[in-house]
Amino acid sequence: MPAGIAEDFLSAGDALPPGARVRGSGRQTRPAGWNPYDLGGLGIIPRRDVADPGFLLTRYALGNFASGSPLRLLALMRSVHPGLAQAVDNTLGLLCPPDGLRIVAVRPSRPGEGDEGTDDGGTAALGAFWESLPNEIAGLDGLLTTSLLSLLFTGMTCVEAVPARRMAGLARLWPVDALTIVFGRDDPDGGCVAYQKQTGAPRGYQRLDPRTFYWRPVDGDADNPYGCARLGAFLSQGLAALSLNQMLRDAFRHIAWPRLKMGIDYESLWAIALDRLQLNEDEANAWVLARVDELQRRTETLKEDDVILHDQKGSADVIEGGKGFENNEGVLERFDRHEAQSLKTRPVLVGINDSTTETQATVQWQIEGKTLERLRAAAVAPLLWAANLHFRLLGLALTARAEYETIRTSDALVEANTEAVRIANEVEKIRLGWISMEQASVAITGTGPVAEPLPGVLDPPAAGGAAGTPDVPPAEESDPAKTPTKGD
Repeated sequence: MPAGIAEDFLSAGDALPPGARVRGSGRQTRPAGWNPYDLGGLGIIPRRDVADPGFLLTRYALGNFASGSPLRLLALMRSVHPGLAQAVDNTLGLLCPPDGLRIVAVRPSRPGEGDEGTDDGGTAALGAFWESLPNEIAGLDGLLTTSLLSLLFTGMTCVEAVPARRMAGLARLWPVDALTIVFGRDDPDGGCVAYQKQTGAPRGYQRLDPRTFYWRPVDGDADNPYGCARLGAFLSQGLAALSLNQMLRDAFRHIAWPRLKMGIDYESLWAIALDRLQLNEDEANAWVLARVDELQRRTETLKEDDVILHDQKGSADVIEGGKGFENNEGVLERFDRHEAQSLKTRPVLVGINDSTTETQATVQWQIEGKTLERLRAAAVAPLLWAANLHFRLLGLALTARAEYETIRTSDALVEANTEAVRIANEVEKIRLGWISMEQASVAITGTGPVAEPLPGVLDPPAAGGAAGTPDVPPAEESDPAKTPTKGD
């Protein structure tokens, strides 16, 4: 839990931390773009996806997003770019399976009493709190999903805890839009102080209580508390991909609907205007141009399956497109690879079959797994801090611990064989007197032994064998008289 949660917080009775609250709910933060005074105080929360009628339908709307709030545009592109949508779904599928995260209560251990033990009552209290959250939050799974999405698109995840009445723990835990948060350094010790831009707040910004507002950046550098969006590199690549896709659609449309080339007999038209219609030179020029414009207007109304009728001496040729498209395959493959790299995922996870060896694929997946585990640890941290505050407000001397299944990065059979070899090595070290049973148990399991070893496990090995391994009968000596020779 971060420092700064004062002890007098527990003795404040039913009073909530200072600051403006959302309509008496005890919440300081507000939804992005929400105005409590809009529509006569109705306070509608605006949509931010393809259901919005103005969602990226014009170049003007796209330009406003790109120049005004590029990270907001990045999050919205998830609804229109299939590659980004697939990469995000892959990440959430690996890190947020149903009931994949469990936060348990742990009793602190005293010196000499061994490892910490879980507390069933505290864990049940936490479970009841997650279940009490509104439908829009969707419990602990929803909090983890929202936290991961915030890290992917903004580089920071934030939550706000709302205390309940005295000795009743937390009433709510709200995810907060990270793009509405700014930081200052007016804290006496030089640390960051969080603010949220709000309508009606003093000077337009509401200072957030550090005892109830928790945040964690990812990949941030010096003096950058906002972190770095994991998918930020995709923004320029994604916009280029949308533009390229539109150009390819236009090109294929021209290929499917070839252009017509129709010749005009200007000499015959001039002869008609001068000789038959008896027009002067200026009038003849205007008449010929009018006939050309009329022909052009009529050809523009043609459909792709219309029949063209003309004089038998005339002609209407077709201009075929698509020449040179067969040479663009390498360029398009390189563009797809750059797109996969900007998504920071393995190409095979976004539909690109990459020919690599088994060893290369294993190493790549190990890197992917470690990166995702680091992302999940950052997403879970604020939830653990809030859970610890819940215990303190309940008056329980407990701490929270996250439990989840790690991403498997190797084959189970390979891991089992490797562990068997390690165990055999440790057994041999015990037999030779190099290490103790305690040291071997810690090296293999991470904890000390729970019982004495089985009889015979540490017995000296048979001749030519090793401890703990089955005896192998020696090979029979060959008899030269019985050994077949070439030609037998």
